[in-house]
Amino acid sequence: NTLPLYIDEILRHLESRLPQYMIPRKIQQIAEMPLTGDGKLDHDTLMGRLHDRPQLKNEYVAASSPIERAVVSIWAEVLDRPVEQIGVLDSFFALGGDSLRAYQVVNRLKEYVGKEVNVTALFENHTAKKLGQYCEALDLSQQSWGSQATQCSNKQKAPTTRTRK
Repeated sequence: NTLPLYIDEILRHLESRLPQYMIPRKIQQIAEMPLTGDGKLDHDTLMGRLHDRPQLKNEYVAASSPIERAVVSIWAEVLDRPVEQIGVLDSFFALGGDSLRAYQVVNRLKEYVGKEVNVTALFENHTAKKLGQYCEALDLSQQSWGSQATQCSNKQKAPTTRTRK
């Protein structure tokens, strides 16, 4: 009977004691290591478990606004996670994000909102809810939000950038 380990708490503990380059990008708690019939590590099963939603302290809350859905969709693509596993209260960094992926998110978000979004905005607003509020504060027109967010949520992926076509 063990207490649950919350990934966001583990990361905060590590950040207070280790240099940034030593902090793991992704942490996933599993009950036991999957083994093959001959007792070796079953890599395929293990990798499948790494795509499960990490155990975070906060409950899953689905995106409710168009900008939140767009942010979650962009994060899902950049972090290679299903959209359904990313809640608006989840930290980008607890989900496996890092500084390189933060730049990818910001670049896609710039194209989506049509305004300059600085990477520090993601570090300061590291949940989809806060980042969405930040983007809404950029004084964007609601009409452009609705059409692009509908397109984004229908495809379950972020809009493709020109460089990726």
